[in-house]
Amino acid sequence: MAVVGGGVTPTEVSTVTSDVDQVGVSWVQRHLIALAVVVAAVAATGSVFAFARPTAHQQSRVTTVHMQDQRHYALAEVRKAFAAHGLQLTVKTHVGGKDAMTILSNGPAGAPSPFTVVVFGPKATVTFTQDSDGKSFDAHFGNVQVHYGGLGTRFRSSVEAAVAELRT
Repeated sequence: MAVVGGGVTPTEVSTVTSDVDQVGVSWVQRHLIALAVVVAAVAATGSVFAFARPTAHQQSRVTTVHMQDQRHYALAEVRKAFAAHGLQLTVKTHVGGKDAMTILSNGPAGAPSPFTVVVFGPKATVTFTQDSDGKSFDAHFGNVQVHYGGLGTRFRSSVEAAVAELRT
């Protein structure tokens, strides 16, 4: 007989089985850690959607106005009303055509201004969005839109007075 591995003969080696090898392990027990990770991920995702959602914002009001149905103010009339309250308006932009629009402001040419007056042409259709932050002044009446987004109360008073004069 041949000696294999330190004096033990092949006939002396036997297969030993234990009860552990005979007991079936359920799928959940075999994948316990993976299952715990998936459950934690689902819970975390649900928490994000439940607690970290954005706050509600006030919806903007959108109004479409056909200028042909509105009272029309001439550029000269608008400039005169604002000049009476110390606000000298100059033309910043003019777009011709059926949707004519003239943008007036009191700032230097090419510089952004928190104060603008827009006079629309008689055939323009304009969509106004009203979502004021409460700090700015916005008004649209007839074919005129006025916006002042600055913080100066004296300037704002002059803008409001000019608008009130035009509306009468």
